[in-house]
Amino acid sequence: RMTLSARNVPHFYLFADIDVTAAQALRADLGEPAISLTDLVVAAVARSLRAHERLNAHVGSRGVVLKAACHVGLAVAVEDGVLAPALADADRLGLAELADLRQRVTTAARAGVVAPQSPPTFTITSLASYGVERFLPLINPPECAILAVGRSGDRVVARDGATIIREQMTVCLACDHRAVDGAGAAEFLQTLTAWLEDPARLVTATGDTP
Repeated sequence: RMTLSARNVPHFYLFADIDVTAAQALRADLGEPAISLTDLVVAAVARSLRAHERLNAHVGSRGVVLKAACHVGLAVAVEDGVLAPALADADRLGLAELADLRQRVTTAARAGVVAPQSPPTFTITSLASYGVERFLPLINPPECAILAVGRSGDRVVARDGATIIREQMTVCLACDHRAVDGAGAAEFLQTLTAWLEDPARLVTATGDTP
């Protein structure tokens, strides 16, 4: 599948540096060690997909098919490869529900179990735990996009004429140019960044929140 993706899918890549200082502070304020930065990223991605449906699509013999449901896949390393279990209807779950589901499906995936009934409509892959800051991912066909998440860490940034230290994370969005153009992908990243840099909205967001 990855050979097919590399050979036949016209990839293009966009990078964004996202300030996750507030996201990490929110985790501490919630006092919920089970809620990880990954959970906040998944929640932000799911809600961003609702606003940018072209990225929540499959590409096949019938062309581009927009998916009504939002099933966010998480790439999980296993002994002989990678599995991508789906967090079904991720856009309709609260943050605590999403964190619980993420723990259950990733634990099952490491045991080689992936539920077949809800294939991902969009995938997130992370090498943050390996210390990797940025990388180029391969789209998982028939999906049309994938988000690569790097390690977050303190960086010196310029703001209002002064240099300050903020915790930042670099993400790379890979898109299939048959389904998504550069402007649409950039708008998705803008929405994702807005969610993660104002993460309190993720706590109160429900399935009806735009």
